[in-house]
Amino acid sequence: MEVFTDTFKSDDKTLEYIQSRLRSATDIYKHGGHVTMVYRDQLFRMHYDNKRVLVDDRLGLTEEVLLDSKPLQNISQGENLRFISKKRV
Repeated sequence: MEVFTDTFKSDDKTLEYIQSRLRSATDIYKHGGHVTMVYRDQLFRMHYDNKRVLVDDRLGLTEEVLLDSKPLQNISQGENLRFISKKRV
């Protein structure tokens, strides 16, 4: 949890991690070799992109928590949210 909250406070808002898995049976059959680990560098971005709606059940609490989100209902809802987010007060 601390890793996520620290990442939200950072300027780049990204997490870098290494994903590991075993070679697939198809890959071993086609190319030969042994069952070994395959590693891949991954990047997880925590930028809000207006493709999901945040669900806030906290009712005015001021503590730092991670919020849940749900998908948009349709494309027009996403267009409306993007339009609103571009407005300056």
